[in-house]
Amino acid sequence: MNLAIILGLLNLVFSQIQTNQTINPTNLNQTIQCPICESTFNCLTNKNSCNEFASCSTNGQCICPDGWTGVDCSKPACNSTNFEPQFRTPRSGNQCQCDNGFIGQNCNVCTQDSVCKGRSNAPVGSTYVCNKLNTVWQNSNMYCDVSVAELAFLFPNKVTATVNRNITGGTTLANLWYEDIEQFYCKAEQCSQKIVDLEYIWSCQQVKCRCIPGTKFCGNGGTIDLTRIIETEVSGSFSVNFPSETADMGTLFFDSLKAVFKKGLPLGPCRVGECVDPGYKINLLPVVTPPLSPAAIAGIAVGSGFLGLILFSLIIAKIYQLRLRKIPLPAPRTGAQLRFRDISYEVNNKSILKNVSGCANSGRLMAILGPSGAGKSTFLDILAGKKKSGKVFGDILINGKTMSSKKFRAISGYVDQEDLLIPNLTVKETLLFSANLRLPEGVTKLQKEKIVQETLDTLGLSHIENSKIGGNGVRGISGGEKRRVSIGVELVTSPSILFLDEPTSGLDSYNAMMVVKTLHTLANKGGKTLIFTIHQPRSDVYKLFDDVLLLAKGSVMYMGDAKEAETVFANQGSPCPSGYNIADHLLDIATLEALNEKPEAGVGIAVDAFIISDQTNETLRLRKSNKMEKSDFSDPYSIIDSNSSYSNSGSDPNSTTYLTSTENTETFSVSFLTQLNQLMGRSSKILFRESGLLLAHVLISIILGAFVGALYWRADSSLGGFQNHLGSNFFCLSLIGFSSLSAIGTFTTERLIFLRERSNGFYGPFPFFLSKILFDILPLRLIPGILMGTITFFMIGYGGSFLKYIVVVLLFSSQCGMFCLAIACAITDFGTATLVAAISMLFQMLMAGFLINAGRKKKKFLIFFF
Repeated sequence: MNLAIILGLLNLVFSQIQTNQTINPTNLNQTIQCPICESTFNCLTNKNSCNEFASCSTNGQCICPDGWTGVDCSKPACNSTNFEPQFRTPRSGNQCQCDNGFIGQNCNVCTQDSVCKGRSNAPVGSTYVCNKLNTVWQNSNMYCDVSVAELAFLFPNKVTATVNRNITGGTTLANLWYEDIEQFYCKAEQCSQKIVDLEYIWSCQQVKCRCIPGTKFCGNGGTIDLTRIIETEVSGSFSVNFPSETADMGTLFFDSLKAVFKKGLPLGPCRVGECVDPGYKINLLPVVTPPLSPAAIAGIAVGSGFLGLILFSLIIAKIYQLRLRKIPLPAPRTGAQLRFRDISYEVNNKSILKNVSGCANSGRLMAILGPSGAGKSTFLDILAGKKKSGKVFGDILINGKTMSSKKFRAISGYVDQEDLLIPNLTVKETLLFSANLRLPEGVTKLQKEKIVQETLDTLGLSHIENSKIGGNGVRGISGGEKRRVSIGVELVTSPSILFLDEPTSGLDSYNAMMVVKTLHTLANKGGKTLIFTIHQPRSDVYKLFDDVLLLAKGSVMYMGDAKEAETVFANQGSPCPSGYNIADHLLDIATLEALNEKPEAGVGIAVDAFIISDQTNETLRLRKSNKMEKSDFSDPYSIIDSNSSYSNSGSDPNSTTYLTSTENTETFSVSFLTQLNQLMGRSSKILFRESGLLLAHVLISIILGAFVGALYWRADSSLGGFQNHLGSNFFCLSLIGFSSLSAIGTFTTERLIFLRERSNGFYGPFPFFLSKILFDILPLRLIPGILMGTITFFMIGYGGSFLKYIVVVLLFSSQCGMFCLAIACAITDFGTATLVAAISMLFQMLMAGFLINAGRKKKKFLIFFF
């Protein structure tokens, strides 16, 4: 009955929307009922002439159910169920005069055992009792008050319901009464009862209803006419639930209204009674269901297993961290000799480097000179062990011995040509981040801070240690100071060999001089081996070089002492003009050699390469191979013994460990937990110092949440209200989805930093990914989702569980953020990534169920598409 009431309300709203008119009861059609002539009545001529869905006998008379009488079963019967239906007295007026101990609109409900003793149709010897339990033994009747708050303003007077439940036939007959007048009746079949966890449930299928013409619910002076709704649209299944067998307050659930009334419609207080022989007593055994559905249990099991795996992994990671901290610290690193012989490099059968040989010694600063395209940076990358796409050949020795790439990376550092630094970190924080991730786990916090402070003093950065790096709109330090910070990032690890690619690029002459002077000090006083490329240095800068390697078209033109280069070339017939910069003179010679032109007069002629002899037989062959010997997994901090012999005796070539530019090894100085801790600390600083993005997400979510809530304020359960619920949900999810596109921009700015730091051994991809989850998804996706979801839920008035609603919103927001991060990882170009992500989200929304009915369109779409 309550289903018809609610559907009637929807009908009212829908009709008002369609006609935009006020419903006037006087305009409703009045149905005039003519008295039925009993002598001519024949239900065989009209199958719907019997009310209450009564059956028709072979003689054309209606067989009325208990509580109904008259030729067409349209009159409520009085007395009690102790009389046969055909002998019960029809109601006169709007109320029945029930026998003592019976109640209800048609006196069907017994109230005590004693009133059932005089049942006229009782078998001889039977002792009937009144079953007042909700459990049906045979043919139970129920009389309930009905109070639906949503409809009280439409039907303010008394609304009651009578229900007959027949367990033998599996049927239900229900009647709705308004002001003691029957309004409509419904019949359901395939009914059954059960008790689940002490809750009584009566459920039925195949519901059908009929309106009583001339009643207020069906067109006679009422606010709305439910005839069409009741007779054509009420269908499906329903159930009546009571907390126990004796409870008098129940709940009516309609499958068709679950989306609107998830908690059902209230029913009661109710009086239940049937006069029945105790022999028909039914004892329902409770069906004990698990507290959770199988799907929920499976989900909890998977989630528990996942959490257990995480906990186990954290325990293993902690054990590994403690183990690393117990490893004895290596001795301070000194410079190492690096010899290279016959280094060649080919890409697509094109030769880039040709048999480059030479030597870089500790305590000396070696500069690699040459015109553009000479192969300077390529050669430096090969010496540093960087991955190259082409084929690499040649021999490399460290202190006259072989070394795996893992160990070599542990004792060397590499400074790129461009300064990729976090703008919102200070100088000291930048160096501390490098020290915390690249120094061994056993180095204490105080020791790391001391090392960082010494590095700042060495590089002349102590006076700006608390200044922000700057960049991207953030005011910071100068370009020369940034270059020294980049050097400091590598220097905190005290590398034996430090490679630098164009350290003076983009600097003015003064800052370039200061950078090279710093490098000279590190090499001569610090005992380090420094190798760097440089393009067109000034004469005073050139004087700071200890050794020079001059390249032309990938070949060596000179390798030796920087101060002797002028003499060597002069002896070869190419003297440097008076007052001319020797560096420019060398570059002129290399440029003419590259162009295959004869030098002009006064410049000199091309000379044979001057190569320091390399007599050692110990080699480190570079190959395009993924083979790694067992020694590759030894302690990466066991640096070559500084007392090892530099003699030419060498080691057995058959025991060589291969270092290859394509070798896929990844070893870090610290544990996973330390990496994650440092990345989280840096991410938190970036998030709160660049607070504009976080504030924008929070403020926009609050403002848009309030806007949507006001736009769809208190949407009701009518047809229009249901459309508003869908519209508001779609709009909110669209806002959340497209706001997640900001994840692409934030990741794009960090991509190059991540690639460089990973290649330099700072951390692995997994801790970086977790830090992005914690400081992108949580603050920028979940917090705005919670704010917007909470505001809209209570302003619009969504029904159901707030917790379930907000969980779905958060899952959707997280999915959008992760999806945008995945797009940003797959597509490097910011504009393309944004376009692909936006279009992909639009198609996801198209298939989400708001804009297209997948069930009805899927087949047609597939046929059309294929």
